Amino acid sequence: MWGWYFSALCPRLLSVRATITEAGTLVVDQGGAFYDSVTGEVACYDPKPKNTLVRPFSDFLDVQGTFCFPTPPTGLPCQIFNPGIPNFLVWRDDTRNRMAAVDYAGLVPGLGTTVTGTVSETKQKDGTALVKVSLGATNAFNWVVSGTSTATDPVIFGNRIDAVQAGAEPALGNSSLRIEFFNFSMGATLPT
Repeated sequence: MWGWYFSALCPRLLSVRATITEAGTLVVDQGGAFYDSVTGEVACYDPKPKNTLVRPFSDFLDVQGTFCFPTPPTGLPCQIFNPGIPNFLVWRDDTRNRMAAVDYAGLVPGLGTTVTGTVSETKQKDGTALVKVSLGATNAFNWVVSGTSTATDPVIFGNRIDAVQAGAEPALGNSSLRIEFFNFSMGATLPT
């Protein structure tokens, strides 16, 4: 019944997948809809609006590993968080006092890492762009530490690059990453 109801209201909706939330039922698919069980309202959205462009994946991938801290022009050299590897995102779990480093962008050479993905941007009314990045990596180098420094705290999973270069086995895995952020304008350089 609900599939027919949403399809009638949102003609582009080809099939229905529903996730129940406290606020209502979120229906996401090609053509998509949102049903609010409190108000009974249905809103449709176009998954490929006319103001959305696909950018080369290299626009994102090529700037990974170029993050510099402190931000220039301070006159100070860039701090490399994990010596031997360009800077990249790490994940922190404060409740368990853990930090994980995953080479989602294939910045560590020689490990057979492959990275694929897409980048799209949608022009907003204020002239900014909503950027959506989706990427996947296979054979991604990773390690986990107990603490807040992936460079110096005790490793509890995998090995750091210096240990791998000395002959230790690298921990390799697959990763999936989705990022959404607002950029200054359509076509603007993507942040590092």
